[in-house]
Amino acid sequence: MDKSFRSDPLLSSEHRAALTEQWGAIAASFEKSPRRAVENADHLTAQAIARLAEAFVERRAELEQRWGHGVEATPDELRQTLEAYRSFFERLLAI
Repeated sequence: MDKSFRSDPLLSSEHRAALTEQWGAIAASFEKSPRRAVENADHLTAQAIARLAEAFVERRAELEQRWGHGVEATPDELRQTLEAYRSFFERLLAI
């Protein structure tokens, strides 16, 4: 089974680093402008959630492609795809 559906990060290391850096800037700005810091935190959180949703949509499309919607697949290919869906589903529930 393709383990990438199970263990690779949903966000690239560059994206995670950028989000972390932005969060640090927001936290540092709190004393000077608390309301603006909270507004920025809300916006950054929404961006992170949107990117996670995009990543899950991309993964789901990859899984759909594996079994081909009507294209003949072997039982082993279907079993592997079902295992990948299970892993994918468990990751969704873990968030």
